[in-house]
Amino acid sequence: MYHRVEYDHRLLVFRGDGTFAAGGAGCERYWAIRDGRLLIAGDDGRLTMDLAPTADGGWEGRWLVFEKLAIRMEPRA
Repeated sequence: MYHRVEYDHRLLVFRGDGTFAAGGAGCERYWAIRDGRLLIAGDDGRLTMDLAPTADGGWEGRWLVFEKLAIRMEPRA
């Protein structure tokens, strides 16, 4: 589950090709793992967020643009 902390949340479905099958919008179009971090970019290829892994198997970080919201991603069981 993709949480924009204190704003909203939705399910993001990751595809193996670095795109999203569901839940992505204009700012969540592409993803990659680099140096152990989850990077997500938008339609324009600009990096939207940079997330670090958490001990529980999730990811945390912030948006790098616009509101710079705190982000939390939790794996689905």
